[in-house]
Amino acid sequence: MIKEKIINDVKEVFSNHPNRLKHVYGVRDTALKLGKKYHLDLEILEITALLHDITKYKTKAENMEIIDSYFPETAFIYEQYNDEILHAFSAYVVAIKTYGITNSEILNSILNHTVGRPKMSEYEKVIFISDYIEPNRTYKSCVKVRKIVEESLDKAVYVTLDDSITFFEKAHSKIPKIAYEARQYYKELLEEKMTKIEVVVKALEDINAFDIIVFDTKTKSPFFDYFVISSVTSNRQLQAAISHINQDFAENNYEHPVVEGRNSKSWVLVDCKDIIINIFTREEREYYNLEKMMAGVDQVELKQEK
Repeated sequence: MIKEKIINDVKEVFSNHPNRLKHVYGVRDTALKLGKKYHLDLEILEITALLHDITKYKTKAENMEIIDSYFPETAFIYEQYNDEILHAFSAYVVAIKTYGITNSEILNSILNHTVGRPKMSEYEKVIFISDYIEPNRTYKSCVKVRKIVEESLDKAVYVTLDDSITFFEKAHSKIPKIAYEARQYYKELLEEKMTKIEVVVKALEDINAFDIIVFDTKTKSPFFDYFVISSVTSNRQLQAAISHINQDFAENNYEHPVVEGRNSKSWVLVDCKDIIINIFTREEREYYNLEKMMAGVDQVELKQEK
């Protein structure tokens, strides 16, 4: 099997670099842990983690030879990337040429494990973070991010990018443009998610919904970040809530939500992908008592108009 060959090759490549081998195993173990949390393919993560540093100890000339053999344009790589991270490109090539890997999740995760990129897949983010926080890392930022990833993968990516850029700026090291683009992307993504919550709350308040509660479910569910429960007094308010949410989402260029139970007179669920909104009549809310189901989940403190 290809994985068995990779495992044996990794042991041989790092036979004289025991600390690097520990790092590779640490990245693998961390990626598998996060992969279980986010319901990802563990085989993909394991192969990626094992290969991500496979060319780490090749000379600059050797890395450049591998890179030049595959990429048609390489000038930007040598201009923007320092010598210590050229291995991301050469390892990408080795994964293709030596091991016949064609899976884009594996290849992209290897390629982007050093400085990231905007719009990374879940696999790319997991490998990127695992490389930063694996157990053998002990620096302050790593310890901080290790805690943050339990709350939010995207927030962990942003903090990692921000701390890394700050560190390398102080060291006057070359920083690829894509690292700045990634940091800005994840900064805006985090800001947008909270703004989206505020849009939801405002839409509910505009139709006089009451007892609005927002639960932060990022550490509890891989499917959505926030879970909203609110109450109305009539079917007319239920329909008004749907209308206001659709209108406000359109005005803010958010994706159109999916409404379940549109014709119900007592409970409507609005699926915004990262936010789930429940709108109940008082009696129906008391009957289902979703607050009990969410016991122990942190609530988001949002200023609500009275």
